[in-house]
Amino acid sequence: GLALAVLLMGGKRYFPGVFLGAFLANAMTGLALGVAAAIAIGNTLEALLGAWLLTRDGKFDSNLRTLRDYLRLVVLAGFVACSVAALNGSTTLLVSGFITSGAYFQNLLNWWMGDALGIMLVTPLILVWRRMPNGWLEPKRMTEAVLVIGLTLLGGQIIFLSWFHYAVGQVAQGYWMFLFVTWAAARLGIHGVVTILFMTAIQGLLGAIQGVGFFAHDIAKTGLVNYWFYIMTLSVV
Repeated sequence: GLALAVLLMGGKRYFPGVFLGAFLANAMTGLALGVAAAIAIGNTLEALLGAWLLTRDGKFDSNLRTLRDYLRLVVLAGFVACSVAALNGSTTLLVSGFITSGAYFQNLLNWWMGDALGIMLVTPLILVWRRMPNGWLEPKRMTEAVLVIGLTLLGGQIIFLSWFHYAVGQVAQGYWMFLFVTWAAARLGIHGVVTILFMTAIQGLLGAIQGVGFFAHDIAKTGLVNYWFYIMTLSVV
C-alpha cells in the first residue's frame, strides 16, 4: 500500500526505493539475501504494475473523489497487481525450501490477501491525507470530528479488544462499526472515512493476534479470511 501510494504521487522513478525497502524488510526477517532480493523484485513489480494499470488511460483520480476511483484501485491494483507479488513470493519460498508444496496455495492466498488489504487501506489513507480536509478547523466541525473518531476508537476497543466485556460482551458485534463509518462518510467526507477504516482494521487485527474480541478465533479457524472480508465489505460500503 505504501509502495503504490509513493509511485502514484511521485512517479515510477521511485521504484528503486520500493525495491530497497522491500529487500531490507525481507532480509531483516532472516531470509537469505538472494531470497530477499527475489521477493523484493516481485514487490517492486507489483507496485509498478498497479500504478501503470491505474494511470494508463488517464481516468483514475488519485484523490479518490468517487466510488469508481476507489473500485479501480481495489480491483486493478489490489486484486490484479497483487497476484504478481504473491505468485513470485510464494514460488520463491517454495523453491528455496522455506515452505512445502502442501502449504504453497495457502501461502499464496495469504500473501495476496495481505497485499490487497494494504492497498485497500494504506494507499487511500496516504493519497487522501496528503491534502488537509476543508472545514475541519471550524469549531463545530472539529468537535464532531473528535467525537466520531473518539467513539470509533472506544467502539473498536470494546468490539475487537474486549474492553468492558463483562458488561457488553454479548452485544459487542462487528456491525456496530458500520454506524461509525457511515457517520464519518456523511459528515466528514473521505478524510474521515479512510481514518475510521484504518483505525478499525488495526484494532481488529490486534484483537485477532491477542485472541480477544470479535475476531478472537479468526486466525485459527479461517486464517484471517473472515477478517479480510469484513474489512473489505466495510471499505466498499
